[in-house]
Amino acid sequence: MIQFSVNNIIENIRQAKKELVITKLFQEDTDKLDLYIEHMRKPLFIMVMGEFSTGKSTFINALVGKQIAVVGALPTTAVITKLCYGDAEKVTVFNRDGSCREYEPDEWERLTAESNDEANTFHEEIDYVERALPIPVLKDMTVIDSPGLNALKEAHTEATKRFVEQADTVLWMISSEKAATDTEYQGIEKLTPRLKPIVIVNKMDLLDEEEGDDPESFLQNICVKLKDKVQAVIGISAEYAFQGKIEGNEALLAESNFSAFDDIVRDVILPNRDAYKVNSLIDELNEWLYDILLKLKAAEEKNKPNEEKDYKKYVENRSVLSRVEDALALIAQPLKDYCQESTNNASALALLGILHEFGLVLVQHESQAMYAYEKAAVKNNSFAQYVLAKKYVEKKIYDKAEFWLNKAIEAEYPLAGYLLHEIEQKKNEIIEKKKIVEKKQDVIKQKSLKKSNETDKSETTTKKYNMSAVVGIFLVLIIGIFIILTSGNNKTKNDSQSPTVQSISATSDANSDRKNKLEANSQGSKDDSESTVVPIGVHWLSDANGVFLWNPEPGNNESITWSGGYVTDGKYKFADGRGTVTWYSGGKIIQVDEGSFSHGRHHGKFIHKFPSGKVIYSNWDHGRELR
Repeated sequence: MIQFSVNNIIENIRQAKKELVITKLFQEDTDKLDLYIEHMRKPLFIMVMGEFSTGKSTFINALVGKQIAVVGALPTTAVITKLCYGDAEKVTVFNRDGSCREYEPDEWERLTAESNDEANTFHEEIDYVERALPIPVLKDMTVIDSPGLNALKEAHTEATKRFVEQADTVLWMISSEKAATDTEYQGIEKLTPRLKPIVIVNKMDLLDEEEGDDPESFLQNICVKLKDKVQAVIGISAEYAFQGKIEGNEALLAESNFSAFDDIVRDVILPNRDAYKVNSLIDELNEWLYDILLKLKAAEEKNKPNEEKDYKKYVENRSVLSRVEDALALIAQPLKDYCQESTNNASALALLGILHEFGLVLVQHESQAMYAYEKAAVKNNSFAQYVLAKKYVEKKIYDKAEFWLNKAIEAEYPLAGYLLHEIEQKKNEIIEKKKIVEKKQDVIKQKSLKKSNETDKSETTTKKYNMSAVVGIFLVLIIGIFIILTSGNNKTKNDSQSPTVQSISATSDANSDRKNKLEANSQGSKDDSESTVVPIGVHWLSDANGVFLWNPEPGNNESITWSGGYVTDGKYKFADGRGTVTWYSGGKIIQVDEGSFSHGRHHGKFIHKFPSGKVIYSNWDHGRELR
């Protein structure tokens, strides 16, 4: 059993208001606390709702035992009427412009009932009409009669919503002639969860048991259709009840089954008066508390820089803000335990979400707050649905934000429209950013594709060049072999001739060939940036295209001897025993060629890199280049 005291709650709110007034912060919000206190002290607000022609006016007449409301087959109630207790009968009209005026009781029908166009124009200026009556039943409850939902004029829509928000519970009237229509079911479903109505099925006297109508089965079918959306379903005949009370006909009154409603009032409504009031308070307090805590958080953020700039001011501001927080905790403290035990109460769950989010009288815990908000939202609490949407916007999870916001809009939550506009803006921003990213990716993709095509083209060219080089080398080798073979034959034929003359002639020819090659390649290097000259020695370039031929002298297996060593205007030499070659030009190193060959055995791989980026690979085996 949930233990709480309405008087303690009222006293805490009163004390909190005093503290808030002293701080001089959030004055407009503070003034609303008086309205909450006033509502807690008043009798229960019971709203009578339903479509027209369901017998709402007849029911109210039967309730008070007096002809108050006008009855008829067409919509009769033109404005919202409020029936409350008073020592003397009095009628007061409250206008939409804030003014009010008292009228004589016999003018009630003119003030409240549908009539001609002139009267209807007058009704549009009225917010609601209050009638005080010295009737005992009204001491415990104030009854609000609204126009039929399917006959509600735009001028009174806002007033109806306002009274629904203030209501502690709802009596929903339906007729046995068209019980629980889809529109009635939708209307019940739109009610905030704390206003789970008591459904009164009127005109049960129209059921004909002789024709096979079974009142008990009829009511049971309605219960099945409405399921857990309602507190209870009872069947009555308001017409029989009113006639029985007016005429003093006990038999007719008993046949009306109006006693079932009296039992509901006695056993359900009045004993739970405090619970109804606390639920109404929590429902109103949620939005108020959430708003003021957001303002408090913003004020604390604004004060943070003062901790470094003006510490005295920081401490003074922090003291005032702490006082506000303590005052809010004073309001929340007696409601916390009630909310924690009310696990099926959507408004209570929403309040728990607030307390966890801001760390007020509960440990600050984001995931617990989200859990509580979501439970309340699932139970159709429109405030929780709105807050969840806001939280998901902050997290940039827009699909979930949009889902809960649509739920809040369906429930006609006032602030939902503004947030929907914000979400649409955020989504448009994301779409635009996505387009920019996709455009950049397309550019990168095109560049990559172009580069890939160029690489493929370059590789194709290199392969063609390598093939040409292989063919060229092959031809050179064939020619070389042919020359060697020819030289061998000539040597055999000329053995009888003077060896000294032959040797001198051969040496002279060889040196002449090397000199010619040196001059030819020196001239070629001037015309081609990728060409080098042939150095004098046992290692030379065969042409201006940079193709290396290694033709070491016999027996020179451990070292390489250079003679001259000049390449154009620089030097060309081995830097170390690992085969790294340094290319000098103009006195500066312009290229380093890396080799991995072993010149001790004259085989391995030699890599030559030209300044332009061109690379030529030479494979060697026992002094010969392999292609």
